Amino acid sequence: MDDVVAYAVSKGWGGIENLSGIPGEVGAAAVQNIGAYGTEIKDVVETVETYNQLSFEKRMFTNEECLYSYRDSFFKNEHNDPHIVTYVNIRLSKKPRFSVNYGNLKEELAKYPKITLQAVRDAVISIRHPKLPDPDELGNAGKFLYEPGYSGCPLRKLKRQ
Repeated sequence: MDDVVAYAVSKGWGGIENLSGIPGEVGAAAVQNIGAYGTEIKDVVETVETYNQLSFEKRMFTNEECLYSYRDSFFKNEHNDPHIVTYVNIRLSKKPRFSVNYGNLKEELAKYPKITLQAVRDAVISIRHPKLPDPDELGNAGKFLYEPGYSGCPLRKLKRQ
């Protein structure tokens, strides 16, 4: 995923710069609805193309059909057929609007002379680096958060059993 973010930033395309440094693949990003520093992948997903593992059919889901919510999507629902994500089509902007007021990102960006896509990317990586090892040096699963009371929380499922 970070390779896609780096490429977009290098081309001047905004919308996913806050997702810099997140380990994992683009398909998993669409399944998990990854997010960081006020941005979620659902904000830029146009369509998600999949392969159904039971019916062997290809299907294209619109953003609305993905049923995105906080760190959740249609693809994570255990009652739906299992899908393999084959393509994620995203819409980025040549005139980015920065989302920089989240958490300590604003403080970190104060160290930069100007807010640019590259500055946001660098600031996010600078904040993230001490929290997680570099995935190129030491593999990791990133950070998974569930809020207590969130219906998808595995701990709630354990309590019900």
